[in-house]
Formats: sequence, structure tokens, C-alpha cells
Amino acid sequence: VQHNCNNCIIHHQKNFYKKKHNVTSNNLINIKMMPIGVPKVAYRVPGSPSADWVDIYNRLYRERIIFLGQEIDDEIANQIIAVMLYLDSEDNSKPIYMYINSPGGSVISGLAMYDTMRHIKSEVITINVGLAASMSSFILAAGEK
Repeated sequence: VQHNCNNCIIHHQKNFYKKKHNVTSNNLINIKMMPIGVPKVAYRVPGSPSADWVDIYNRLYRERIIFLGQEIDDEIANQIIAVMLYLDSEDNSKPIYMYINSPGGSVISGLAMYDTMRHIKSEVITINVGLAASMSSFILAAGEK
């Protein structure tokens, strides 16, 4: 039986780092390891002295990139609508990129996303990166490029 609590995993990662870099001190530099689970990336907020781990999707939002990677339902549609509205309010002169890999889903939720794409001033560029069927193909076709 293998024990996999986060403290044990972090301890194992620090020991691996010590061996790889010939560190003998038990006072190992405070290394921030990537959290287990949700994909995270290091990101330094401008003006902050150090980087923190942020959810990869939040990092992509900062670059005006939205990823639709599941069936369209009310929850994901509302989340994407909120991000589009926020990005448009921040700077409506820059495009928003929406990457789509979705089997489609709710027509009503998809039409709400479509209405928002038409409502905001920012250009919404859609890119297919896998499957775009049913309602997600409609969203793909509604993009600027």
C-alpha cells in the first residue's frame, strides 16, 4: 500500500531535488512545488516580488484566451460569458481568442454565448482544436476568423 498525502509527495520531491543538485543541507531552500491536481502554472503579478501558482485557465484569461473544452451547458456558458464581458470591459480594442473542443450541448446556453459574442466590442476569434459539433460548431462559425 502506497501512501500519497501531499506532505509525503512534497517531501519526496525535495529529496529528489537535493540528490539532483547535490544539496546536503536539511535547511533546503523553500521550494514552491507545483500543486498536485488542477493544472497550475507559475505567474508573477506585475509589481509582486515572487511568482505564485495560478490555475492555467486563469493564466490563459490574462492573455485573452478562452477554452471551451466540454459540453455546453448553463454553467460553462455563464462562466465563458462572464469572462468575455470582463475582458471586453478591460480592453475592447484587443481580440479574444476562443479555442473550441466540444461535442456541442444546450442550444439555449450556446445562443447566450453567441449573443454575448455579438454584443461585445472585442473581436472574438474562434479556433477549432478538436471536435466542434452541434452547438459548438455554431459558436465556431460565429467567430471572426
